[in-house]
Amino acid sequence: MGEVGGGDLRLVDLNGELRRIASSVNSYMDGFLRGEPSLLYEAAYHLIKGGGKRLRPFVVVEFYRMFGGDERDVLPAAAAVEFIHNFTLVHDDIMDRDDFRRGVPTVHKVYGEPMAILAGDALFAKSYMALLDSGALRRNDDAFRRAVESVTRATVVLCEGQTLDYQLSKAPSFSADDYYRLVRAKTSALFVASAELGVIAASRYEYLEDARGFAENMGVAFQLVDDLLGLVGDPAVTGKPVGNDVREGKKTLPIVLALERLPREESELLRSLWGSGSADEASISRLVEAIKRSGVEDEVRAVAESHISRSLEHLSRFPDGEARDLLRALAEFVVARNY
Repeated sequence: MGEVGGGDLRLVDLNGELRRIASSVNSYMDGFLRGEPSLLYEAAYHLIKGGGKRLRPFVVVEFYRMFGGDERDVLPAAAAVEFIHNFTLVHDDIMDRDDFRRGVPTVHKVYGEPMAILAGDALFAKSYMALLDSGALRRNDDAFRRAVESVTRATVVLCEGQTLDYQLSKAPSFSADDYYRLVRAKTSALFVASAELGVIAASRYEYLEDARGFAENMGVAFQLVDDLLGLVGDPAVTGKPVGNDVREGKKTLPIVLALERLPREESELLRSLWGSGSADEASISRLVEAIKRSGVEDEVRAVAESHISRSLEHLSRFPDGEARDLLRALAEFVVARNY
């Protein structure tokens, strides 16, 4: 992850803490995803070794640290949510027939669909083994039960979200309400489980509702900005072609708003390019410029900021300290980022 911001000390601290926790979680996962037949674990580790921000493990660790816990006791639980995250990515890529993820060929392109399905299944199962390896959960039967319930619930919601995504991809229409249902299931659910795990590991169950409120709103804001960048982001910064979501025909709130806000000629252009797969650069550039002039970008960021405000309201009820400051910095970064 690149540097975030400039002179704000808290954001600089965020970068360092993200890198530190990512390094610790990566080391744990590297040791945990080993065994025979080696082909299974090579396939399971393929996307993980390709990188990633590790935001969800970060959320687990910092929520636990807010209550004075030793992060080594919760590191396996942090890895568990990353295993779940990557399990869903492996299977999503098969369903969507995607060839690349994080700049590397997808698991099914390298290892074939049968091995990719098995790799995803193994990652799912390993998440529960990692929970069993977490010292903070091993020592408390009630906490462990709650943790298993949290991860299981999140996985079910993720599957429901992927099903909804599949159904909506074939639907003739798509509304803002559809979008929010989808985002809460596919993005917020695992952020919510991450926050819950940190609180559960600390046995501070009275904070669970506020943990959920923080994480759900941050997850919505994260996806709003992600979808905005997929539409008008600078490819030199995002690493994705400009207007990529238009070519792929993705149904996102920025695109729904663009269809409503653009003048007739540009709106018809968007409809003609949406899902075309190979739209020419000149048409895409013209469309992106029209969208930028329409005010859609400011509107989406304002909606994302409103979710972050709600997120921070929930966070304010937690104990003051470095961990809370870092979670606040993460929420602020989520809405301000340009990559």
